[in-house]
Amino acid sequence: MTSTLDQLAIVCGQPVLVSYSTKRAILKFQAIENYVYEAEIQVTRVAWTTTT
Repeated sequence: MTSTLDQLAIVCGQPVLVSYSTKRAILKFQAIENYVYEAEIQVTRVAWTTTT
């Protein structure tokens, strides 16, 4: 079962991180016809990763 975020990513592509804190993150999805979806995510764990 796909989540709503998965469905938004399929339709809109990758989201843009609007803002974040230790408690929540807000993602913005740009859809066709100038529709913009915002998803507020409650943060339960923060992990930092690095890429080389």
